[in-house]
Amino acid sequence: MDSTRHIARHRLFASGILALSLIAAGSSSFAAEQDEQLPLGPTVTRTDTGPTGYEVTFRYEAPANVDSVQIYGEWFFSQPDRITTLGGGEHRIPALWQPGDVPNAPWKLLEMNQGDDGIWELKVPLPSGTFSYSFTHECPPIAVDSCQRHADPANPGMAAELPAYSSQSLSQVFVPENPNYPTYDNAYQAPRPADEMGTFVHETYETSYSLDPKGIHPLSVYLPRGYDPDRAEPYPVMYLSHGFGGNDTDWFTMGAAPYILENAIDEGAAEPTIIVATNFNGLGVDSLVLSTSYGHDMVENVIPFVEDHFNVSTEAKDRAFAGLSLGGARAIELLTKYPGTFEYYGLWSAGKLSSTFTCAERENIAALRGTIHVGTGLQDHLFFISESSPARAESLRNIGVNVAEFNLPGIHSWDIWRAELNDFVRNVAFKKDL
Repeated sequence: MDSTRHIARHRLFASGILALSLIAAGSSSFAAEQDEQLPLGPTVTRTDTGPTGYEVTFRYEAPANVDSVQIYGEWFFSQPDRITTLGGGEHRIPALWQPGDVPNAPWKLLEMNQGDDGIWELKVPLPSGTFSYSFTHECPPIAVDSCQRHADPANPGMAAELPAYSSQSLSQVFVPENPNYPTYDNAYQAPRPADEMGTFVHETYETSYSLDPKGIHPLSVYLPRGYDPDRAEPYPVMYLSHGFGGNDTDWFTMGAAPYILENAIDEGAAEPTIIVATNFNGLGVDSLVLSTSYGHDMVENVIPFVEDHFNVSTEAKDRAFAGLSLGGARAIELLTKYPGTFEYYGLWSAGKLSSTFTCAERENIAALRGTIHVGTGLQDHLFFISESSPARAESLRNIGVNVAEFNLPGIHSWDIWRAELNDFVRNVAFKKDL
């Protein structure tokens, strides 16, 4: 196992999903003084006022010739029972958040204000959670999906300084819960200090399936705190897949996966585990939904690469695979076509239309000795996922395998997938007694 080649391609997991500054509420004069001193990037302030008891101040320095700046974020809300169609719901702005709300697509723009110092600023009250955002310049609301998005230069992703990293146009900020204004119990995804985190590694491996770039493909890895390449007992490994339009760094930015894992480890709910996030973009030329190239590449190249370069177990009982949306379809492909490769699966908001299985697929599934974790947002109307996911769970139960189902109010969004990962890590993956 060659660990020396990672020296130039890894870093301690510094928090890119941060409340960069956290200040308490105070007198109006104190607050005004703080406003003058706030740094660039997001500052989380406990206000002890409604609707959520917290607000985030975003400060951004745009190029001098920019006449307007917008912040693009995942913070519009609705009561779940009002989301009856894809894209439906109330779409309330953060200042109108109500108890019981869930994040509500589509993402929208909020206009920022330019101060006398030239810095663009906006205060946004937010409930607890990890929120992704970026900035646009002179972008009209009607063109929100076509405007160029800029990650926050004062709050970059954790891979931004590494060579050949998979890029992100979104930054993240975490907001805690104010006990006087209950919103969501999201402490499981809260950032931890850098000295309580492990190491992020961005790699490339050789594969004949990769078309872009040809012959090599990206891979992101999180080594848990205290990772020992020479430990006598090799580590379990959890492979994660992004969804359509994403890449291998998604789970380490929007997904908050390292924080979710380390918080679970700290509470004794999980064991130190290596996380490997794959990238299915540009692999093969066959169907996007059912890409046989991805399964071949996983078995022939990704798993051998990981086992050769990191201290991971080579036994199926110590391997888990989970994916969101189109990554959930990848998980189904591996489950049904490559029996014995993994013992634990997560099928989250799985983007596969059929909920039934062929006779050959049923035989392969029946051989599984571990557990399949199935979950979705109950208002996920994309391709009728909120209906197909429970139906798929029932089909799997009828085959006779262990199924753990975890559904919760919400749509096709990261607040669902972070919760799915947390439940998977704490209650399913590598739990031998299920």
